[in-house]
Amino acid sequence: MNLPRVSVGIPVYNGEKFLKKALTSIVYQSHKNIEIIVSNNCSTDNSLEIINNFKSIDNRIILHNQKKKLSMMDNFRFVLDKSNSNYFMWAACDDFRSRNFIKKNLEFLENNKDFVASISPVRFFHYEYNTKKIGDYTLDDQTVYKRINKGLKLNANSRFYSLFRSNQLKTFRYIDNNYLGDDFPYIIHMLIKGKFKNIGEGSLILSKSGMSNRKDIFKNYQESFIDLILPFNKLLKNSLIISNSIKLKFLIFIKILKFNFDANILRFKWLILKIIR
Repeated sequence: MNLPRVSVGIPVYNGEKFLKKALTSIVYQSHKNIEIIVSNNCSTDNSLEIINNFKSIDNRIILHNQKKKLSMMDNFRFVLDKSNSNYFMWAACDDFRSRNFIKKNLEFLENNKDFVASISPVRFFHYEYNTKKIGDYTLDDQTVYKRINKGLKLNANSRFYSLFRSNQLKTFRYIDNNYLGDDFPYIIHMLIKGKFKNIGEGSLILSKSGMSNRKDIFKNYQESFIDLILPFNKLLKNSLIISNSIKLKFLIFIKILKFNFDANILRFKWLILKIIR
């Protein structure tokens, strides 16, 4: 099968610790027809030197050096907007994929037009696979309501690193960004567009150094008393505008309200553990 080109977007900010390994896992994908779009977001470490070393030996790498620092999600959006292929995926600068990740997921999407995204099994580095906590399970229900009901849960949201159909992904336009859970609206948008698949082969390993694994994650996004009580209030506001359906709006409202409840339970557990220790 003559497979089409895939765009890989890699937003980078001070990623020197894992960047070399992350770039290697993309450069040596078995599917060679890719463009690699790297956005260096004013890094102050050796990230730029590492990127330039790879760029000097691989002309598929397109480097953009930001002159002014972007928010994290703006940097993710930047590489998407610069892409020029029918398929796109984000690759974090501290995550690693098996060599067959792109090829196997691309083959699936080429043969299953009702799916808008596909991913291989995902786990955290040094951890076992736990599809419930990682959030990579297949969502192939025929109705949007069922897909969102099953898929919109407080987890690592690893679906964000799926291989997507670009034309569907690029139609999403966010109002705000840089809030807790600002990657979830993309997934809600894509669940409305179609189905998600976990193909059960290949792998994606997420670093435990990411923001979602830090115990101060809630504190980092607290700008008001409302953020303290309802840490996902901005996610709720931005998610409700995605669909015009009253039924879906109510479902999204209930699901993200539970995000807030679960987050407060988690913070309470962390506090108890801190006191005990």
